[in-house]
Amino acid sequence: MIVVENVDGIYKNVFTVDVEDWYHSTDLKIDCKNWNGCDSRIEDSTYKILDLLEVANIKGVFYVLSDIALQRPNLVRRIRQAGHELGSHGCTHRLVSDMTQKQFSLDIQKSRNILEDITGEKLIYYRAPVWSISQKNCWALELLDHEGFLCDSSMQPIKTPLSGDRRCPLKPFRPIINGKRLSIVEFPSTVLTRGPLRLPFAGGLFLRMMPKGAISKALHLVNKVQPGMVYVHPWEIDIDQPRVCKPFYTAITHYGNLRSTLPKLKILLENYQFITMKEFLETGVFPEHTIRYEEQGK
Repeated sequence: MIVVENVDGIYKNVFTVDVEDWYHSTDLKIDCKNWNGCDSRIEDSTYKILDLLEVANIKGVFYVLSDIALQRPNLVRRIRQAGHELGSHGCTHRLVSDMTQKQFSLDIQKSRNILEDITGEKLIYYRAPVWSISQKNCWALELLDHEGFLCDSSMQPIKTPLSGDRRCPLKPFRPIINGKRLSIVEFPSTVLTRGPLRLPFAGGLFLRMMPKGAISKALHLVNKVQPGMVYVHPWEIDIDQPRVCKPFYTAITHYGNLRSTLPKLKILLENYQFITMKEFLETGVFPEHTIRYEEQGK
């Protein structure tokens, strides 16, 4: 059995990447009909992350959007050849909260088939765009479990304008949905708790905007009680990506502090221990958590 704790009681972490291009970002609201006219920059940015992980000798999970996989199958192969694990990020970055159960089922089947056709390997990991699985639509976990996925990473234990649910547990868990025990493990995004506060720091906008020292200290405190999960999007390290004229807040949410992303990731990779998702799942010990939802959106 894999041990996720060091002898001093400090937990290890999992590194993850959401493989999507800049124009897929929900912040920019670019219609998918216009994606073909956008300059793709996914390869160079993803290669930089691969190089960073190679230097650190760390393997992560790359959740690949099938829209990317269809256009860049060699990028998918290169990720896998570098020893990293693959997961599905859906087809077109559509939020699960905007889909019916039938639409979601078709989406995961299609995205999975595309990635499996490229690699010839069974896909067992999933992450929803924008952490868009919550207690309100946790039927999605039942569908993922039914499809044989072993680990989902789509729930966020904080509330944001687009997603998240404070009822979500802080630590990885096995869901019990309406009395049904699932085999799938849910690995929610990592936050630091301070009293009633839940402070996100381990990826995305939160990692870009927080000071380096604060991020490092936060992960250290988290690792005293549980494993953490760091996440990044390739466009978050691309300082030369196109600037699209959008509402003023995108200057922060999408373009804010892009130059800081790589240096911050480097600090975390150099100073903390990481294991693969496979090694994490092999620990085999996850608390159960009961979830109930209202039947809707079928």
